[in-house]
Amino acid sequence: MKSHLGLTAIILVVIIAALFAATSSRAGDRRSTFGGDENQPAQPPAAASSVMEPAIDPDSDTSAEPAEASSVIIDTEGDTDPDAEKPKSPPPSEKELYDGLIAISPAAGVQLPTPPESDHANWLIVKVGYASMLVPPGWTIENQIGKEGDEDQTVGLSPPGNDIYLELRQIRNSDSNYEQTPLDLAISDYRRTPDRLKQGITFGFQPMVIDGAVGYVETMNQFGKAKNDDGTATDRMITWRGHWEQNDSIQLVEFNATFAQDGYEKFAPVVSEILSTIKVSDVDSRK
Repeated sequence: MKSHLGLTAIILVVIIAALFAATSSRAGDRRSTFGGDENQPAQPPAAASSVMEPAIDPDSDTSAEPAEASSVIIDTEGDTDPDAEKPKSPPPSEKELYDGLIAISPAAGVQLPTPPESDHANWLIVKVGYASMLVPPGWTIENQIGKEGDEDQTVGLSPPGNDIYLELRQIRNSDSNYEQTPLDLAISDYRRTPDRLKQGITFGFQPMVIDGAVGYVETMNQFGKAKNDDGTATDRMITWRGHWEQNDSIQLVEFNATFAQDGYEKFAPVVSEILSTIKVSDVDSRK
């Protein structure tokens, strides 16, 4: 009987030892899972991420490059390409160009008359570089400098009586290195006109924008004086210079009319009308 009791006691001791070992092993697993000592407070599991991680295939080659994301995030707030060419602002209107000069000074002194409402269907076309104008029938070319394609071209014309001479000059890529706008250049020249009038160099000036080219008209005696060195009378002059932008460069057009000093009343209306026909846009459309 005693031997049976002893054997039973031994079996119970073995079972208790086995249960204690299993309990210790599970406790160790829990400590390693939460990464801490049992004396440390258990940390709650991290919140689940909103981005699903792809499952890892244990048989796959882990040295391969990671797959690209299946979607592209577009930043609509900022500039995705800082080196991209920015769109150009629209050019100022003719009124804005005109107002830019008037802000410096209003017109003063002698003014050209308003051009009449006339039909120019039978007028002759004169093209000079990127600019053109119309002249009455019968006018002929008296002078021509440069040829088609040259950066500096001039054409001079007169009517049959040769009592007035007109020149139209066009300079391509003018003043493009100054990084200024056509209005900037026109203002720079226009600032001097009030002083020129006060000094008696000119008889009058007025801002004038023609077909998008901004500039101003001046009326004066040739060389700014009434007589030449030999005592003869100088010619009266009406001039206009206009700046505009074309082909990403600033262009310049110059118009000059010369006639006898006593011929202003006769020729000023003709000059005003011819000036109004100058075009710097879509010149090739003229037939």
